[in-house]
Amino acid sequence: MSSATKLKPFRTTAFKLAVAYLVAFGLFAVGLIGYLVFETSSVLVREADRRLTEDARRLGRHYQRGGLNGLFQAIQDSAQRPGNQIYALFDPTGRTLMSDFGTLPSGILDEPGLVRFDYEQQLPDGDIRQSSAIVRVIALVDGYHVLIGIDIGQTNVIRHAIQRAMLISVALLLILAVVGWFYVDKRVLKRIEGISGATARIMDGNLSERIQIMGTGDEFDRLADQLNAMLGRLETLMNGLKEVSDNIAHDLRTPLTRMRNQMEDALRQPPENATDRQALENALSEADKLMATFQALLTIARVEAGGRRHTLAEADVAQVLTDVRELYEPVAEDKAIALTYGAPSRPVVASINRELLGLAVANLVDNALKYGAPEEGEVNLSVEDDGSSIRITVADNGPGIPNGDRGRVRERFVRLDKSRTAEGSGLGLALVEAVAVFHDGRLELGDAEPGLKATLILPRGQKPSTEQSPEAGAPSSSNRLPSTGMAAEGAS
Repeated sequence: MSSATKLKPFRTTAFKLAVAYLVAFGLFAVGLIGYLVFETSSVLVREADRRLTEDARRLGRHYQRGGLNGLFQAIQDSAQRPGNQIYALFDPTGRTLMSDFGTLPSGILDEPGLVRFDYEQQLPDGDIRQSSAIVRVIALVDGYHVLIGIDIGQTNVIRHAIQRAMLISVALLLILAVVGWFYVDKRVLKRIEGISGATARIMDGNLSERIQIMGTGDEFDRLADQLNAMLGRLETLMNGLKEVSDNIAHDLRTPLTRMRNQMEDALRQPPENATDRQALENALSEADKLMATFQALLTIARVEAGGRRHTLAEADVAQVLTDVRELYEPVAEDKAIALTYGAPSRPVVASINRELLGLAVANLVDNALKYGAPEEGEVNLSVEDDGSSIRITVADNGPGIPNGDRGRVRERFVRLDKSRTAEGSGLGLALVEAVAVFHDGRLELGDAEPGLKATLILPRGQKPSTEQSPEAGAPSSSNRLPSTGMAAEGAS
């Protein structure tokens, strides 16, 4: 049983989908605009090549008919026409005879084919602007060169406008993604977090909790309506099961107690013969075992089904272990087993259910004394606090449990073959496991080399409360923890 944890927005599927769609649309927008820019440049180059080729042929014809003067006149006529054509004429020494350009790159006359470069253009009003041109150089037979070109400055303006549009589009995509994520966070994730919180409270034992319905009629409302119907049915079934369990407990515990009392009364009377007295003692022992088994089953059921938060309180775990050691020390002395406990120098305070934890540790110690440590052996009890969790360990030097059976012995009524003839019914480790889960912890069974090392690991950070468990099914103080006889037979 664990409390609800706040959703981490950056780990949600909705956030990942938003990022994926943003990247996809962003790549699409960048690709589309990039394609437009590339295709625009390609069309521009092809058109410039076509126009410059035609212009070169036209000027060539003028040069053939009128020589240099005819060429010069044709260039002047062309330069005066409206349009974006630009011209320059150079003598064999490279001196500029006429030019629509400002400064030209060095070595431009030696460049073959189409050349693209930036230049300064003087406007009619005397201003100078930066522009670009695509030009072709024509070499005449007598050493003169003609440079003809097309000004593409306006085209660059268009291309830059497209690039700005691309940046603006990406910025708008980011803004839309943020707005969309805000909507998802406020509407969708809040609803999911509400459902998660409700289910956590239900798992903590509040079976009357229901998921809130907002009244929008969307898929979340429909889901909440179905879940609430299911929860209502489960609550009815659980209440019915609890009522049946309580009735069984009352109906069976009462005659068992009455039968036990009658046998005790019979044992107080002078026995007619030793056989009858032995039969009564055996029946009394079996009645005690049956009642202990029945009590353990009820405790496990209530631990697994009951609420948790209101039963936790700040307590010293080390003191709980001290009480358990004092309780079992006489039993260990009778069996010539050394029960040791190195109490820490300072309290190990945690938020726990003191009675249930004491009962769990008592079962581990009882298990080790009965089935673990050999005669004149040793059982060691210890507790460690690493800051994030508390580790309670009970270790013996007995034969241990095979690794393949360590998961199976946690189940109810499981007894290994070597312990079939010993007392018990196989509920001890099942009870310890239930208490561990109750505290959001776990039970680990390891090798003590030799023997079994059972470690109960409890997390820290629980919210404490001064209330005590109303139905823990355990004694009211840890120094009166009984041995239920439910330790996992053969567990060591």
